[in-house]
Amino acid sequence: MNIDISKDFTAAQTHINDKIENLKDTKTPLMQIVVEMFSSVGQNFREQGTDKGKWEPLAESTLKGYMRRKGKRGKGPFVLLQDKGTLKNSIGQRIEGDTAVVSTNMRKAPALHFGYEKRNLPGRLYLYIREDAVQRIFAIGRAWGFGA
Repeated sequence: MNIDISKDFTAAQTHINDKIENLKDTKTPLMQIVVEMFSSVGQNFREQGTDKGKWEPLAESTLKGYMRRKGKRGKGPFVLLQDKGTLKNSIGQRIEGDTAVVSTNMRKAPALHFGYEKRNLPGRLYLYIREDAVQRIFAIGRAWGFGA
């Protein structure tokens, strides 16, 4: 007496084939990821800090110099790292191979981001990806079949 057991795995095979196709397309999820990254950096500028804390305010000497140069009176409003918008407007997004990149090519950008001790300039982390954006990026990866 023979016993044959069979199971239709068509649905499972279709699911596996879909995942394989998703893994071949990295451009679409990378575009979604770079948009999340760029949006997170923009939020840092809007909120004058990151989800880890606000940026250190301008020193009184900096404020006085600013008012003297600009011919302004009073106390502001002073928007950190956005006097002319040059830094914020220099930040771009792109895909390089299998990498999502948000960056700036401004020469003084590292000093503004990390700080510059010789000039007593505090770091203000503007190229920082917030935790909620990181979670959305992981969700994009999972939706496309990358990772667990």
